[in-house]
Amino acid sequence: EAVDELGEGGLVGDVGLLSGEPHEALVIAVRDTEVARLAAADVWAMVREHPELAEVLGRGAVQLLRAAFRPPLRPDLVNVAVVPIDQGAPLRTFASALADALGAGSSLRYVHAELFDAEIGEGASTDDVDAWDQTDRRIVRWVTEQERRYRFIVYEADRTWTAWTRRCVRMADKVLLVARADTVAEVTDTERHLQAVAAVGQELVLMHPDDAERPRRTSVWLDRRPHLRRVHHVRLADPTTVARLARFLTNRSVGLVLGGGGARGTAQMGAIQALRDVGVPIDLVGGTSAGGGVAAMAALGWDLETMRARNHRAFVVMAPFQQYTLPFYSLIQKHRVEQVSRWLYGDARIEDLWLPMFCVACDLVRGEKVVLRDGELWRAILATTALPGVVPPVWFDGRLLVDGGVMDNNPVRTMREMHPGPTLLVDVGQARAELVSPPDLRDLPSPLTALWHRFKPFGPRVKVPTIPEIVARTMTVARPNDDPSRLCDLYVRPAVDPYGLTDFKKADQLVAIGYNATMDALAAKADDHALLDSLSLSRHALKDLPRLPVPGT
Repeated sequence: EAVDELGEGGLVGDVGLLSGEPHEALVIAVRDTEVARLAAADVWAMVREHPELAEVLGRGAVQLLRAAFRPPLRPDLVNVAVVPIDQGAPLRTFASALADALGAGSSLRYVHAELFDAEIGEGASTDDVDAWDQTDRRIVRWVTEQERRYRFIVYEADRTWTAWTRRCVRMADKVLLVARADTVAEVTDTERHLQAVAAVGQELVLMHPDDAERPRRTSVWLDRRPHLRRVHHVRLADPTTVARLARFLTNRSVGLVLGGGGARGTAQMGAIQALRDVGVPIDLVGGTSAGGGVAAMAALGWDLETMRARNHRAFVVMAPFQQYTLPFYSLIQKHRVEQVSRWLYGDARIEDLWLPMFCVACDLVRGEKVVLRDGELWRAILATTALPGVVPPVWFDGRLLVDGGVMDNNPVRTMREMHPGPTLLVDVGQARAELVSPPDLRDLPSPLTALWHRFKPFGPRVKVPTIPEIVARTMTVARPNDDPSRLCDLYVRPAVDPYGLTDFKKADQLVAIGYNATMDALAAKADDHALLDSLSLSRHALKDLPRLPVPGT
């Protein structure tokens, strides 16, 4: 792991110089760099002549010691190399769009071979990269000057492995491999060369047709490139997809976490709509149990009406939680919940979603948390929602999985590990004070009496906890007592406690409650300028936020 990043004028070896003892550090130059080596005697001679240098040396040593106790470094991006791995990819169009997105509010330089030759000298772009000479020194000084003047530099490489492509890679902090999604996914000669010389991270950008419903065949690309850190799905006709890529590159991506809570997860649909209405970008999503299901809907790009309509058909019309079976390993029929999940999500895979997405499950055999980031979407959602004893466990990639709420109902830490930007949480789980028995209830009634009280048309009813509620409550008690509001940048807790885990018929109320709670949470942050900046919001945008009427209230 990198503990520090050195730029122009950085010092290496200052700790050993001050201590008088050997000090080892592995220093990797990720691009062409000029290094000046100074003997210790020469350094001390300069300090005697210029005493202020002692302060510089001491400051550098202290910074290095502090860095050893910091979290792993996420280097600040400056230079991006755009490298085509598909001869027909509209490279200039994409690179220009990316430059516009990165340069919004920041200074940026867009460099291609012709401009490079014009500024350095004719033929500089085709100069032998390995033959270090005066031209290379001019190039290093030129790059340093560009970095002083511009926040970002985008280098457009050639379509083949040329001297210019190699130089672009050597000057980059990040390499984007660009291809049309509907082309052959074979590894190219350029990529093979990259594996040998590139010391920086590589990410894949797949460009999709403007009318693409959703990505497909992403796993074919990734299976042949296991070293890639992330895949970005882009439609050039949709500038929001390029803007999302730019936020990932600049560590400003916005992550949304959706907690588990059964039917109460419907409130998260309203929360998503509220964020969209205000203009908060959602760049990656993750969740547990019902939150995983809603996260998948958001990652598919569904609008609110599509989410509500499909949710109603899946859980009210198809009604899987009313299809009971002999309770050998679950109360609910296996084929019915599978049918519903298949109908909801079709043949989509997690890697085939517009937004990066994950959901959390629990491995019953190993007793550990499992983060699902690829594979069949319908099966992953079935696993994260498999409430133990109620819904059958799910086999997924050789593991026996159940509801992730057993381990982590609000997976904020998992989201934090995936990106450094702001993280939002919509928590619809059971409060620890819930599931209190009625004060006049001295004993549980017989099953027939409980059934009568549930459906009797008149008179007071005695409410007793159902099996799903007992199981869910047991999971709540067993989990660590973490306060999720301390782990995220924006915490939304809709007032969903009065609603049950199977209250799917009350979706309209829940959507409105989630929408209003999100607006309230945003309004409460109107003076948090750092958060507003990270969410690309202005204080003015939070004035007079709308609210939805809650049906039946």
